[in-house]
Amino acid sequence: MPEDTTSQTAAVSPRRFSAAHAAAFALILLAGAGLRCWQLERESIWWDEFTSVVYLEPPTAWQASPDFTRWNQSVIRDTAPSLLAFWKQNRSMDPATMPMYYTFEYLWTRHVSNDFDTLRYLSILISMLVLPVAYLLGRAFFGPGAGLIVMLCVALSPIHWQFAREIRMYGLMTLLASLSVWTFARLVRGGGKRWWLGHGLATLLLLWTHPFAVLVPFTEGVFWVLCFPRDWRRIARWVALMALAAVPIAVYVASIRFWEQGHTDSWMKIPSLSEFAGDLFADDAVGMTYQLNATPTIWEKVVDPTTAMKIVRLRWTVGRWWISAVLLSVALLAGMSVWRRFRSRDCAGDACAVGAADAPCRWNLFLLLWFLLPPMVLYLASLVWRPCIMPRYTLHSSLALYLIIAGAITMIRWRAVSAALVVLLIAFFGFQHSLVLGDPQHPDWKSACARLRADANADDLVLEHNWLWKRVFAYNLGPVPNVVSYGTGYDVLAEECAFFTDLNLPSKSGKGPRIPWVLVQTDYFIGGPIRDLETEFRARGLSFQSWEYGGVQHVVLYRVWREPGATVPDYRAKALSGEPPREFGDLSLEYWRAGEYGTAELAARRAIALDPKYTKGWSYLGMALKEAGRKEEALAAFQEAVRLDFAGYPWSHVNIAMLLLDLARYDEAIDATLRALELLPNDAWAHTVLAGAYLGAGRVDDAVKAAEKAVSLDPGDQRSQQLLEKARAAKPGAAAPQ
Repeated sequence: MPEDTTSQTAAVSPRRFSAAHAAAFALILLAGAGLRCWQLERESIWWDEFTSVVYLEPPTAWQASPDFTRWNQSVIRDTAPSLLAFWKQNRSMDPATMPMYYTFEYLWTRHVSNDFDTLRYLSILISMLVLPVAYLLGRAFFGPGAGLIVMLCVALSPIHWQFAREIRMYGLMTLLASLSVWTFARLVRGGGKRWWLGHGLATLLLLWTHPFAVLVPFTEGVFWVLCFPRDWRRIARWVALMALAAVPIAVYVASIRFWEQGHTDSWMKIPSLSEFAGDLFADDAVGMTYQLNATPTIWEKVVDPTTAMKIVRLRWTVGRWWISAVLLSVALLAGMSVWRRFRSRDCAGDACAVGAADAPCRWNLFLLLWFLLPPMVLYLASLVWRPCIMPRYTLHSSLALYLIIAGAITMIRWRAVSAALVVLLIAFFGFQHSLVLGDPQHPDWKSACARLRADANADDLVLEHNWLWKRVFAYNLGPVPNVVSYGTGYDVLAEECAFFTDLNLPSKSGKGPRIPWVLVQTDYFIGGPIRDLETEFRARGLSFQSWEYGGVQHVVLYRVWREPGATVPDYRAKALSGEPPREFGDLSLEYWRAGEYGTAELAARRAIALDPKYTKGWSYLGMALKEAGRKEEALAAFQEAVRLDFAGYPWSHVNIAMLLLDLARYDEAIDATLRALELLPNDAWAHTVLAGAYLGAGRVDDAVKAAEKAVSLDPGDQRSQQLLEKARAAKPGAAAPQ
């Protein structure tokens, strides 16, 4: 079996890597790197990336902020203490997480930079490695000229550009998929042990990158069995190698407990037939698939806005041309394969055995399988099981398309025609980039954050539409003194704005009263303004000003106030949507964390007014009153909370015990703490409170035992250490402290 193969188009593309090829190779690398780094700093962290970075060590400057602790609480995060802990925490955010890419980003933040913007450069470095591997694939299938064309497509592809810049695993999955295919082709064509070893390693790493990466070796196996069934000995060896690589991954994947379908229906949907066709044939045609946002920004720099919009609308026509070109390339490659099958013996009769492993018609079939099979499998799985298809899951299949296009171009004998087609290819990609380079592709949280930092007072309230988006927005904003909360319904957001505005709190900055700001992230490809929210503002007599920032989902920022002397209309006849008691309760909690106990009390009372049976509302009220020194009122609020729901908020019992301890009602404090420990048996602070209550009641031995338990649970808490020493000193016959 020969170690190497003969190019399908050796007559068209010589094998020697000439100086011209070397120059083209370098220029393509530079173009790919330049595009990937273009305005990289403008991209915000969006939801997908948030799941990747939330448990990483945050930027050093953020950790030094006095507002860092509150920021952690608002984002709901903790820094992972180890790589293993990071893997586990990531699975709590994205259950289908595979650890390969996350290992690289964890090590990057620990040993290179913990600024999340630099993580994009990690993704770019990985994606740049795809370019030389794309060249190797093109050369292996069709010769060096085709290798340059495939490399050019990857470098200029807007979809590869997009995912090369994301703090996600798709660039790494594409790299490892291309390495798996390249080494697979070499070993099937007679490669020795090093190719088997390389293929096994590439596939092993690939499978640890994404659950659907298994579709790559699945495609390879289907091809080998279909085209070389007599090569059963090596097929069996390959299956054994894949099984060896896949068994631990299969165990890991089997442990995944993904969200229920109801939690994913808003974003994971079965694509329409036209969307699926776009996914198959037009990933790089902006607008033909639901991945990239077209903007006229670049064109508006050279033509008037009306003309710019007309040019942007051409994307549909250009997209249809692109699909036609793709289908033509597929037809040409298939036609040439059939023609060669009848012209040559390498694909006929006994030649179909192992000795014909380099038959062009067979490897053309492999490209078609790699191009079509992975997305079709996911589409069928979506129909018969649950939606599980996204274009990015099969990004690697676009390499097969580029190979098909390169093969079709290099099959043309007329160099002038081939050159013209390459120029058209560059023009196509250039037009696509003119549609996406003008504005950030992710929701532009960064611009909204910059506006807030410039115009908002440090004690203004910032509200986000949706608890989840609040976390993502707060992550982009970084530690700030502002209270950041949320409201799910537009009416609740407006109600919170009216509540805060009517408090008429003076700003510490001296710039007038404190006001609320509201951010709304729109659905995909939908812009503002948010008419329903503005209607709710007007219904409450509120004035507002808005700014809109682009991206695949727009971010609309509102500044809200009430004009002096404005009449407040009667608008409360209609019940609020969603869970307004919870949202006002969470607002109270945020103000409690900020040390504004008066505002926290008022927000908690609003939550209770909306639902007198809302347990946490009473607990939050108790917390605010307790910090304000109003102990009896706080005790009554906590007692009402546990009366409504004994186990609803276990810390209410601890707070009751602490208040009783402060009031020297030690026996009652002991009972309250024991109730707390029924719900929080391993809570160190509850054991510390119990020790204090025992000590106050004169039960010194019990106090020592409770304090020892607290110290064992949290050795770093000096309060329990001091209480233990005090309890031991109180024992009869104890030596006096030196």
